[in-house]
Amino acid sequence: MVPHVSQNAPRALLRAYCAGTSSSAARAYSCSRRSIRHTTSSPYSSSALALTTAGSALPTRPRSLETNAACRTHARRSFLTASDRSLPQDIAVLGGGLTGLTAAYYLTRFHPDAKITIYESQARVGGWVDTQQFEVTTLEDNEETISFERGARVVTPQSGLTRWEDFVLYDLIEQLGLADESVSLRKDDPVLSNRYIYYPDHLVNLPGNLPSDFFGRLKWFPSIAYKLLTEPVFTGVIGSAVTATLNTNKRNAETARQLLAEGQRSTSHAIADLKDMTMGEYFETLLGRPDMINNLQSALVHGIWGGDVWKLSMREGTFQQALIGDGHGATPLIAVKDHDLLSGRDIAARNESAVTLMANRYNSEVGYIGFRNGFSTLTDALADALKSNPNVTIKAGTPVTSIRYEQGKAVVAAPEQAGSTTVGEVKYDKVISSLYSGSLGKLTGDALPTLKNHSTAVTIQIVNLWYPNPSLTANYPGFGYLIPQSVPAENNPHAALGVIFDSDRDAAADIPERKFAQGTKLTVMLGGHYWDYLDADSWPDATEATAMAMDTVHRQLGIPPTEPVFTSTKVCRECIPQHLVGHRERMAKAHTELYDAFRGTLAVVGSSYTAPGVLPSLKAGRDIALQVSGQGYKLDENTQYEMMYGMAHVGETGLGRFVGKNETYRLFDKKRLPYRFGNTMAVKAGEWPL
Repeated sequence: MVPHVSQNAPRALLRAYCAGTSSSAARAYSCSRRSIRHTTSSPYSSSALALTTAGSALPTRPRSLETNAACRTHARRSFLTASDRSLPQDIAVLGGGLTGLTAAYYLTRFHPDAKITIYESQARVGGWVDTQQFEVTTLEDNEETISFERGARVVTPQSGLTRWEDFVLYDLIEQLGLADESVSLRKDDPVLSNRYIYYPDHLVNLPGNLPSDFFGRLKWFPSIAYKLLTEPVFTGVIGSAVTATLNTNKRNAETARQLLAEGQRSTSHAIADLKDMTMGEYFETLLGRPDMINNLQSALVHGIWGGDVWKLSMREGTFQQALIGDGHGATPLIAVKDHDLLSGRDIAARNESAVTLMANRYNSEVGYIGFRNGFSTLTDALADALKSNPNVTIKAGTPVTSIRYEQGKAVVAAPEQAGSTTVGEVKYDKVISSLYSGSLGKLTGDALPTLKNHSTAVTIQIVNLWYPNPSLTANYPGFGYLIPQSVPAENNPHAALGVIFDSDRDAAADIPERKFAQGTKLTVMLGGHYWDYLDADSWPDATEATAMAMDTVHRQLGIPPTEPVFTSTKVCRECIPQHLVGHRERMAKAHTELYDAFRGTLAVVGSSYTAPGVLPSLKAGRDIALQVSGQGYKLDENTQYEMMYGMAHVGETGLGRFVGKNETYRLFDKKRLPYRFGNTMAVKAGEWPL
């Protein structure tokens, strides 16, 4: 598909998101095996231990970084174009993962005259998105090729959230011609509706959504009641629900009295005004006891963050919406961040065809979106588009060794070519770093002490298992299971976070390899915050990790250790940054250090600063590209220059949202939010709220 909307584009997207699972020919891949080396340690011991140990003078800043003014809520006419010489012409992007590739790709669209250089330390681009092909032998003794996902594999559309990050994915699918390679599953597909928690020594199927039909509900209520009364994982649920209701009513009454005293309700609110605490602390106060947090919520946090629910920030984390709701009593309105809403409007205005078709018609039905030949389809397509652009240079296998500021430029030091020991320096007008914040801090010497000394991330070891026997999880059909922190160490001795049933997902989505290799494919996730107290020398090597994963599925799924299996392992070192309590304050300090040291020539982007996951990474990459290109969120699809310039939530450092009260939200009726909660508003109807 050409990189513009064609007459065939809507039909292609219709096939992808309405038919969903129609099959297409699989792409041919070369089979390769990668040997990943680790430091040796004694078998199992490391994970068991993890479970049992449980300035120069400040320059004048642009007003967009210091105030929350018109750049956030009002449009102003401007005729700044991407060819304006005041814009950076030589740009470096550090990191060739999903965020870095997305930022570079959108730079080529918003600032086509710029020269862009991407530095990636590994020989391949794609970062944590990593689909690899392997040769296996089936029960019929045939040699076939399967794929292992060692990172992201699917995304969930945000039809029930007040964020529009999935619009960036829709835009990329259309622009990169990936509609026919994408697959989707409905929300009511058994693979998505069957999700499990392992506690304390067996799998528990979590209650699904309330059926729509009368007889379905008659069966649903007794089954839920039985589970709540008999399954230990639900201990305290009824009491917690009562306490939560009483506490919520009390908070609502207090808020109502406060609003009455103030006389009126403010129309804009700052995230910075919310008091921070850990996720665990917030919900323990609300529920009156820790059972549900330890047994249920900690499992969910393992799946998203790989982190500790008693350490992660409530204000900057997954459940931020609940914290926001505390400040608004019993209002039926819902909080929406300004930059989230306006980014959705902007993408829809620029690419109405893709957004209208995918988001408006199918989002309420689609439970997940993936790609037939693995999630690397997306990063490969981004890389191919960049490689075909004469203004883009990708330096793979070229790790950056230092970054410094000199006379209005950011100076990047790196090997002159892949594998070379000769280090050269190149000056850039702008550098965008998508690296882990701790790594960036080290590259800048002592210029960024907050990032260097106060960054935290977890390491997760991925173990992929493929058994020729296709029936090993037949008793537990579904997406997989997560393991909460409260599971006794003897039942989870290897610090597993969860297990994904890849073969169930592949079968439901009609992935081509299933026609020839119908085995049981699992992904076991080890480590996370359990390994916080271990140094790298104590991590299991590939052989040990494989044995640990096989023992985990033997204990928890009953898969015999003698079952023939093909395996792969990968250590994802510092792959998920942890936003601990005080994250916003640390990032505000890091913003000041970045501006003091680099005068706006270095900006940061990625999950070290904003939410983890594919969709937030895509939005962050696009946002930084808009800001660096001198553009902003487009307000009117018919007026070329009506833009939301300033991008206060990004700013020159990428950390503008953490400065003062730059990140704000307002309250809206759900019915006014386009493409969300089943709404079908179109851009051209002019019903986007501002």
